[in-house]
Amino acid sequence: MLREIREAALSYKRNNFNISNSGLHRASFWFGHAETILPVTTLLGLFNDSVGKEESEILYADGFNGWLSRVRTSPPLPTTFRAGHIIPFAGNLVLELYHCLNEISPQVGDPLAGFFVLPRVNNQTVAWPLASLVQPPTSKSPGAPFAPLSSVLNHLKACMPDAYNEEKHCNLD
Repeated sequence: MLREIREAALSYKRNNFNISNSGLHRASFWFGHAETILPVTTLLGLFNDSVGKEESEILYADGFNGWLSRVRTSPPLPTTFRAGHIIPFAGNLVLELYHCLNEISPQVGDPLAGFFVLPRVNNQTVAWPLASLVQPPTSKSPGAPFAPLSSVLNHLKACMPDAYNEEKHCNLD
């Protein structure tokens, strides 16, 4: 999926940003179930409640009792990560690729300058920490809908097909 997004951007650039070229890649569609959509949504950093906090609170089995006592004395604020809202029966995740001619990339010589990715979950545009003007994101600047394609690919570089070693991770020996 990520490779196709990157290749679509580079192909558009090679064609001198001419959208009328009939050979230009228009869209890719990948289908999955909740069990595949939720991990991708999490990996993209969408609905991340720890953004802007001094330290992220990750619930592990050995810390459950401490977490439970804190919740009883001081109930937490509602969370944005609600699995039932993110992956309902007919949920979907869309990554839309846009090219903005006047945008300049902070990275000199970036071949993907001007390309942005907009995430939509269940047909609703959502903000993500990758698009925050301040890195790492803060409570005042938690994120925005459009993230530079280079930032998205850099954040997910370990998942890219040329970096992910399937033999290493899936070998049963």
